[in-house]
Amino acid sequence: MTRRKPNSVNLRLGVSLPNLCDATPQAFRCVTEYVAINQDLGERMDSFELNKIAGAILFTLLVYLGVQNLGDVLFSPKPADPNAYIVEGVVEEGAPVVASVAEPVVPVSELLQTASIDKGVKVAKKCLSCHSFDIGGANKIGPALWGIVDRDIAVSAGFNYSAALSGKDGVWDYEALNGFLENPKKYAKGTNMAFAGLRKAKDRANIIAYLDSLKD
Repeated sequence: MTRRKPNSVNLRLGVSLPNLCDATPQAFRCVTEYVAINQDLGERMDSFELNKIAGAILFTLLVYLGVQNLGDVLFSPKPADPNAYIVEGVVEEGAPVVASVAEPVVPVSELLQTASIDKGVKVAKKCLSCHSFDIGGANKIGPALWGIVDRDIAVSAGFNYSAALSGKDGVWDYEALNGFLENPKKYAKGTNMAFAGLRKAKDRANIIAYLDSLKD
């Protein structure tokens, strides 16, 4: 049996016992490098964990801001327009009061100079259910209107006039017809005329021109 010589014993550091002193700096360097590697690895792991946490927080903030901005785009409220709906007769406190300017009144005689009989025929279609415009036409709900211009008020044969019209003097001249056609109930209070009237002066002039043509 062969005895192992002491100087042949190998250490884990890869050096023999007689050379241990010479190998100590090398072993120390290996241990130091190992510790440094593990320490660096630990720092890297800690840094990686911190980066993950910071990244998660940053991602959450980005998602929150993105959702908020998306909501603003989809549901962007607009300031209410104060003039969107105006209630007549209500004046805002502190607002200057502006007097309404009435439209200039043009005499019907002036409007008749440019009136159209053809347009008057179209306007008269509104009255066909209550009046006839033909020569010798019969009375309906209202009196026949053939030859009405310059005829005495409330004298159509066979028609029963209301007291509001039968008590009026005068003739159906241009001014009288214009006033009655504009607002029958205002012109002759108590009249049975259900028609609300023609608000446009041009329409009244056109139909008066048409009525003026209905004569022998």
